[in-house]
Amino acid sequence: MRSEIGDNTRPPPPLAVAHGEERERESAGKERERSREEREREKRHGEKREKREARRRERDRRWLGLSCLRESLQSFALEFLMRDKGGGGLYL
Repeated sequence: MRSEIGDNTRPPPPLAVAHGEERERESAGKERERSREEREREKRHGEKREKREARRRERDRRWLGLSCLRESLQSFALEFLMRDKGGGGLYL
């Protein structure tokens, strides 16, 4: 019987397995999957937030009885205030 040291009948284990790189690759894959899921979750959360904000803005406009955009409301307010002030240089 030959000793393990001089035994050439079995090939050496693959380098990746010998150094634990196989496990590192698996954990890196799991980490990538987790980060991908987190990005998707953040994206869904952002989309939901945008929809919520749009609904809130629409609700506020309806509550105020406004069907116009904010920019046109600001320009109207600016003209109205300038008319009352006699063009006193008021800027919003």
